[in-house]
Amino acid sequence: VDEIVSIDAALDLASIQSGLSRRRNESRGGPVDPMEVPLPPLRLVEACLEGGGAGARADEDDLLDAFAVFASSGGAFRLANKSLLEACWQRAGGATDWEVLGELRGAGSDAAYVRALGATPVARAARRCYDGSYAVRLGPPFEQVLTPRGVLELLKEAIGCKSSEGDGAADAFMLHPIREALGLFASIDLQSTREDEDDAMA
Repeated sequence: VDEIVSIDAALDLASIQSGLSRRRNESRGGPVDPMEVPLPPLRLVEACLEGGGAGARADEDDLLDAFAVFASSGGAFRLANKSLLEACWQRAGGATDWEVLGELRGAGSDAAYVRALGATPVARAARRCYDGSYAVRLGPPFEQVLTPRGVLELLKEAIGCKSSEGDGAADAFMLHPIREALGLFASIDLQSTREDEDDAMA
């Protein structure tokens, strides 16, 4: 089983690089090089974060591919590059207008709200990293390097949401969709999170 997972992870990395190259070449109008030299995982993550794709959708795909590289490169790689993984989460948090989702949350359409949450980079990255049913994940669980609770703190920082500063009501308004997007696929300590939101409202 471990050997099959390793093979799947290697194939996943090759697929990620192929997709990244395709998006880059589409933005430049050039052909894809079928003989491209495989990049090591760290360089592949960096390439995903460099941007240069064909628009916002391509940039989002690049970011999600960065998480996929972490998933397919093993626990030692995740541990050695934890700060880069944290940067990916902060970028994912900054890629969504959480105020709009907060308004949708209060609009009364639960189905539309859940669909919108599921489409966010945060939810899609959470599925890739923390959902136990995901196909390719090499090594120990992500929680051994970065817990969902830790991710939530990074997301709060990414949007400048701090319980001890600023407009507490506005902070809490955005915390709900952030927590719920992450919580679609990751288990969070809901009690301590609610206490944070209560502090923000105070």
